[in-house]
Amino acid sequence: MFRKLIFLLSLVSVLSLVSTNVALGGVVDIRIAAGNDDVEQHLNDGRIDRGSSDLEIPYEDGGSPATDEQVIGLRFVSIPIPKGAVITSAYVEIEVDKVDKEGSQAPVNVIIQGELSPDAPGFSGNANDLTDRTSLTAAVNWSIPEWTEKDAKWQTSDISAIIQEILDQDGWAAGNALVLIIRDDKDDPSTGLREAESYNGEAEAAPLLHVEFSSKCAYLPVPADGAVEVVESTLEWTAGDTAVSHKVYLSTDETIDESDFLAETQMAIQFADLAPGTTYYWRVDEVEADISDIPVEWDSWEIEPVGEAAVHKGKVWSFTTMALEAHNPSPSDGATWQDLDTKLSWTAGKDSVMHDVYFGTDKAAVEASDPSTFKGKLMDASFNPGPLEEGTTYYWKVDEFAIVATNAGPLWSFTTKKPGVGGVTREIWEGIGGTSLDALKSAPGFPAEPTIVDEVSDFLTSNLNKDNYGGRLQAWLSVPAAGDYTFWVSGDDNTELYIGTSPADAELIAEVPGWTGPMDYDKYAEQQSEVIALEEGQYYLMALW
Repeated sequence: MFRKLIFLLSLVSVLSLVSTNVALGGVVDIRIAAGNDDVEQHLNDGRIDRGSSDLEIPYEDGGSPATDEQVIGLRFVSIPIPKGAVITSAYVEIEVDKVDKEGSQAPVNVIIQGELSPDAPGFSGNANDLTDRTSLTAAVNWSIPEWTEKDAKWQTSDISAIIQEILDQDGWAAGNALVLIIRDDKDDPSTGLREAESYNGEAEAAPLLHVEFSSKCAYLPVPADGAVEVVESTLEWTAGDTAVSHKVYLSTDETIDESDFLAETQMAIQFADLAPGTTYYWRVDEVEADISDIPVEWDSWEIEPVGEAAVHKGKVWSFTTMALEAHNPSPSDGATWQDLDTKLSWTAGKDSVMHDVYFGTDKAAVEASDPSTFKGKLMDASFNPGPLEEGTTYYWKVDEFAIVATNAGPLWSFTTKKPGVGGVTREIWEGIGGTSLDALKSAPGFPAEPTIVDEVSDFLTSNLNKDNYGGRLQAWLSVPAAGDYTFWVSGDDNTELYIGTSPADAELIAEVPGWTGPMDYDKYAEQQSEVIALEEGQYYLMALW
């Protein structure tokens, strides 16, 4: 009787542990993390707005009724929920941006659906990108109440069925992305609108996806999947709901098998002896209780045998430990066209307390740690070499001094910009109407009298928050080696890209006949140039928009 009591208590302990985990489950909150991940598509012309400071649902313009119907796309990335999870609750939380547009109190009824994709791609900015995506079957109606208070937060109807359908797709894995699409409910059409915050309007108030779930697989690894500069020596995770033990595997290659078995533990934490500067792959398989050998009848207890313990195979995660040597140099190794006031920095090696810096133009001397190139034992992971010469290659390295040893670093190099090269001239002509470049080319002040002239660091210009203007970018492109090159251009509106050995012989090589989003290069075939054979040297590059 004494032995039976001890065994019975052990069984109760195991069953209690499982029940407790099921009750807790998992909870994740994922906020929109980039301006291109909450977008609007105007249905009248298919235009995608990836830079809006707000999200108007489901109409852009106020009125009675509201007008300019649009569809909203929300992309949430790095979802840590494993395949096989059971979704118990989910919603999207959005924050009120404004309540003063006409229609903010008029009825708004929308339908929410998920995209048919186990790892939804980003929004390209191409026309009709949202409506061209295939939706899954599950759909949830949401009648949005009147909005009368700015910054108030509202939660959608429960969308657990939508999230479940996304996770049940073949190919879903923890870390993937999902897309939700919000559109007007044509069975109960909206007459008003609701103006919500977007990432570009207020990142901290961007739409947030809240999901509650249960899972038999391990999830939420620490170190996080893909983490770098890891210094911890323990592996942790959130245990599956029914797990009573955990089989941990650790390897330095992506293929994990039984030879990589590290330990089986009853806690969701495991110590590991990790080498510095190494990428590791690991997996946790969750083991359920095996009660097949427990008698089926103990006094008033009746337990049905369930066979051997089930093992739920986990996802392979990875992380990289911090190196002992200096790493991540800035400028990057081999960088060219560096400014003459460039300052050096790096990521310090693990356990380093000081940094021996060697710097100069003599590669062999720097590599050999010649005293003539020694610049001092520094406390900070940065060094200012002072004014640099044009068109010169410099070499440098950092030896990390730790308490127990000095760890020699690799040799790095960079080259400064050549005389007369560097920078992009930007010119703006104001008072140019329309969307055609013909209006700019025929303007009285073009090309000799721009309204504004300045210099930018890249062959790129952002929205200038102006209306009725045209522009030109001019630069000298340095081609490092002879070869075949292809160019792309994007712009809003009508944009042309030219190249030549001089301004006089520059030829049109690519254009945007309509408009594109920023850095969207595949909307029109004309955006891509033909393959162009270039020799080593300098070429004149110009863009008009």
